[in-house]
Amino acid sequence: MPGTNQNNPATNPAANAAARQALFTQGFFSSIEMPAQAWADGGSYSFQLPHSGIGLYAQLRFTGTLTWTDTATNPIAPVLSKLAPFNLLQSVKYVDYLGNTRISAGGPALHAIETFKYYDNTAGETTNTTAKRGYSNTLIDVFSPGSTSTTGVAYDFEVQVPFSFHENTTVGSLPFTVPAGNNMIYVTLNPLLNTGTINAESPLQLGSGGHASTTTATATGSIYCTYYYIDPQPGQALPLMDFAQVYEIVDVKSTDNLTASATKTVILPTGRTYQSLYAQLVNGGTLTDANVSEMKFLINESTPTLDEFYASYLHRTRRTYGRDMLAGEFMWDLRQRPISPSNYGSIALQLLLGSGFSASGETFFTLTKESLYFLQNAVY
Repeated sequence: MPGTNQNNPATNPAANAAARQALFTQGFFSSIEMPAQAWADGGSYSFQLPHSGIGLYAQLRFTGTLTWTDTATNPIAPVLSKLAPFNLLQSVKYVDYLGNTRISAGGPALHAIETFKYYDNTAGETTNTTAKRGYSNTLIDVFSPGSTSTTGVAYDFEVQVPFSFHENTTVGSLPFTVPAGNNMIYVTLNPLLNTGTINAESPLQLGSGGHASTTTATATGSIYCTYYYIDPQPGQALPLMDFAQVYEIVDVKSTDNLTASATKTVILPTGRTYQSLYAQLVNGGTLTDANVSEMKFLINESTPTLDEFYASYLHRTRRTYGRDMLAGEFMWDLRQRPISPSNYGSIALQLLLGSGFSASGETFFTLTKESLYFLQNAVY
C-alpha cells in the first residue's frame, strides 16, 4: 500500500533514523559567513539566511567598543548588569520561510539554554557572581569608581541561534533549499545604559547615587553571522520525519501575582513537548531570588509533581549540573525526560513567594520555553 514502504524515511521511524545517521556520516558539515553589519545599541538588524543545506544553527558574534562618560563634578561610574553582556540582545527571532516564528527569546535565555544543552560545566558559572558568564568579556572589569569616562573599551561575545534540537541532529530543522520564501534572523538590541529607574534589560545601570542627567553611554561595533548546516550528498535520502517537527524557543513575560505570599502560576500550552524551561524573576529592576520559598509542577492544575523547597531545588541543580544559576535565574532541564501537557490534560509551573516579598519598581517574571511540536503546513 502507498505510504507503508519500510524504507521510506517520511513514514518509517527506523528508516528516518538511518537517513539521519547517513546524513551526518556522508554529508558535509558546512558553514557560510554572512556579510557583517555595523550596529549601535538600541538598533534593529536582520540577516537573510542562505538557501543552502539543512540548517543546524547560526552563530551571532558581537564585537565593538563601549564609551561612557559622566560630566558631573564628582562622576559616578555605571555598574554592570548581572545579565551582561547578553542582555544587550532584547530579542533574537528566527522566522522560517513559511512565516513561523521558531525562535523568539532574549540573549540571556539563549545563552542559558545553549550552556545547559551542551552541559558545559567549565564556563565558570559555579557561583552567583556577575563576573562569570561563560565567555571572556572585557565589559566585566572596565569600570572604576571615580573615573570620569571610559572610551573605546573593546568587547566580544557570541550567542547561538539553533535551528534544530541539537547541533548533532536534524530533529526540528528543515531544508533551507526551498525555492520560495526566506529564512530570517531578526535582532533587536536594548539601549546600553538605562538612566531612569534601575532595570534588568540594559547591560549598564546607574550605580547608587548615579547621575541620570549627566551620564551617557554608547556601544557600536559589528555583528557577524555564521550559518552552519549539513550539505547532503546528491540524491541522498533525507530524514523527512525530522522536518515534520519544529524546534521552538519562546519567551513569555508577565507581571501578575508577584506580591507577598502570592503563587505565580504559568500554564504550559498543549501541543508541545517541552525540553527545558528557563526563568528570570526580577524585582526592583534586578534579578532576585529573595523570598522564593517553593516551586512545583502541577498536573491538571491540582496534583503536585516535582514539588521542591527552593533550597532543595538549589541543591539538586548544583549536584546535577555542577553549577549554580545567578540568583533570580531558574532552569529545569527536561531533555532526559521531556514533558507534554497533552499526556496529562495540563501542566502548570508554580513559584511560591514568601510573605517578605515586596514588589517595587520594575517587577516581572519571564519564562522561556524550549520545545518541539509537529508542523502541519510544511512543503519541501
